Amino acid sequence: VLVDSGRAAEKAVMLADAGDFVQGTFYCTCLGGDVEMMVQKEMGYDVKTIGNHEFDKKIEGLGHMLNLNDVVTVSSNYDFSRTALSENVHESAIIEAGGHKIGFIGLGARLEGLVDPKACEGVVYSYPWEDADRLARELKKKGAEMVIALSHLGYSQDFSKKYYDGGFASNTENIDFIIGGHSHTFLMKERYATNLSGKEVPIVQTGSKGIYLG
Repeated sequence: VLVDSGRAAEKAVMLADAGDFVQGTFYCTCLGGDVEMMVQKEMGYDVKTIGNHEFDKKIEGLGHMLNLNDVVTVSSNYDFSRTALSENVHESAIIEAGGHKIGFIGLGARLEGLVDPKACEGVVYSYPWEDADRLARELKKKGAEMVIALSHLGYSQDFSKKYYDGGFASNTENIDFIIGGHSHTFLMKERYATNLSGKEVPIVQTGSKGIYLG
C-alpha cells in the first residue's frame, strides 16, 4: 500500500534494496528465499544489491533466488565474473523512471571474516571506492542524470572511516546519493557527507526488518 501510494503521488518512483533482502533467519533457512523473491516481483522492485546474507545458501542458492524474478541486481565491488552468476549480477545499471535516467552501483562489505569462503567461492572483492568514481562517470556519459549507490557497507558517524557510507562518500566525487544498509541503522533524517568535489552527498538508511520504508 505504501509503495503504491508513492507511485500514485509521484511520476518518477523507484523501489530499491540495499542488500540482505533475505535475512539469515530460520524462516529463510526453511524457504530458501523463494517467498522474498516472489514478494519483490509482486511489489515491482526495480533494483537491488547483494548483502552478506545473500550468500547464506552459497552461490547455487543465490543463483536460484536471482532466477525467480527479473529485478536488476548490481554489485560493483563483488566480481561475479568467475561464477555461474556472471549474467545475473551487473557491475552497474541505468534505470528509467518518469522520463529520467538514473544510474545505480552496488557496494558490498568486505567478505573476509563476514562470509564463509565456501559460500562466496569465486567472488572477488575489491575496495568499494576503487572503481566507484569510474563507474559513476561512465554512467553519466551514458546519459544518467545522477548516480545512486546501493550500499551494504554500513553506517558510522565517523566519516573518516572510508569502509562505511560517510567515509566512502568523502573519498569519491561522482556519487550523488547513498541508500545504505547492513548496519541496521535507523536514520530518521538524511545525513550528509562532503565529497572530494565539495558536494554534499545525502545518506539514508531505514534500519531493518521492513519496519520503515524510505
